[in-house]
Amino acid sequence: MSLEEQAEMFRLAGAEEVEIERWVAEKKMAINEAYMAYKLGSVASLLGAFSQLNSASKGNAILTKRLAQGEAIINTYLGATKALAAGVPPWNFVQAAAVTVAGLASVAKIEAQKFATGADYVTTGPEMIMVGDNPGGRERVSVTPLSSPNINGPQGDIEGAIVRALSNLRINFSGTTVGPVEISMMNEEGTLLRSVVGA
Repeated sequence: MSLEEQAEMFRLAGAEEVEIERWVAEKKMAINEAYMAYKLGSVASLLGAFSQLNSASKGNAILTKRLAQGEAIINTYLGATKALAAGVPPWNFVQAAAVTVAGLASVAKIEAQKFATGADYVTTGPEMIMVGDNPGGRERVSVTPLSSPNINGPQGDIEGAIVRALSNLRINFSGTTVGPVEISMMNEEGTLLRSVVGA
């Protein structure tokens, strides 16, 4: 049933014309907001798809960032709009602000990605990265899950063993810088290994 038909039913029921006009205006506004959200969601999806396509085809890293940022900005706007509509003042404003801040943080995080010169960090959730975007195109990519089973990540390689060993390495200098150097390391069994060099 169209808005005009519904408005006519209200007239026949004896509703005030002012109330009918207000009701029609509210319904039209809700329809327009839903249509705008649909259009923006479609554009956000399109930007995300272009970002993934550009990344998959080893495209320009800056373009991939901008497309991902465009998607994040639109999704932030949509989330804040939903938060405003869903709650009651003042809490809907608080929720909308929280959504906006989180969205802007996402945009800043996308901007901060600079993997072409190297990266080593622990992520706190899903994120997109582009690899192979350095001038030579070749990079070593290694992903090790920390909070779930490591099925396809690095498994006991020599580099991992070296990193684990070096994380327990302690070097103590005694005397002058020319004097002896004590090197101690805790092995995996917990035994302290010591060596004094230059004594």
